[in-house]
Amino acid sequence: VEVSIYTPEQIAALLANTRDNMLPFTLLAAFAGIRHEEIRPPKSGGKPLLDWSDIRLDEGIIRIRKSHAKTKKGRVIEIQPNLAAWLRPHMRHSGPICTVSQTSNALGKAKARAGLPTKRGELGNALRSSFISYRLAQTSDIGLVAMEAGNSPQIIEAHYLETVTKTQAARYWSVMPADDRQLRLFHPAPNPSPKSAVA
Repeated sequence: VEVSIYTPEQIAALLANTRDNMLPFTLLAAFAGIRHEEIRPPKSGGKPLLDWSDIRLDEGIIRIRKSHAKTKKGRVIEIQPNLAAWLRPHMRHSGPICTVSQTSNALGKAKARAGLPTKRGELGNALRSSFISYRLAQTSDIGLVAMEAGNSPQIIEAHYLETVTKTQAARYWSVMPADDRQLRLFHPAPNPSPKSAVA
């Protein structure tokens, strides 16, 4: 299976064109590797899975509860500095992360606004795949990445080794909100969208 991922430029453009009601969802998939079905409201209308109380910025971790995980195994994900910077303005004490029922449609519209491929199968599951690829390049630790992603080390080794370089990973983890002056590697073209991002 060929893994599809976003370049740092593409993820910055996507975030720049993502509406507020979808931004935390997109961020947590891209920079924490959380599965869509672990964040979005279940189709049956039940309670959303991941809750704001599971995101602990003060401790620098996200807890995926066993009852919420697709694999039925709990896990802990380290919050990277850029994810913390993006999430901080949106943080709440508790409550659902995302209330958008049709997240695939909303994500597709954001990709279209960003000028990214939108055909079925193009950049499919690329947010989570990007996290795994760039996190592996960042840490060189298959076991850690497998634990954070909720995958087996065998899957990580089979599909994600040597997908990106450490230099590319450094750029990806440097994608910050536009109002954060710490890291600016390039500026996306101006866009009349509600959010802007830089990498």
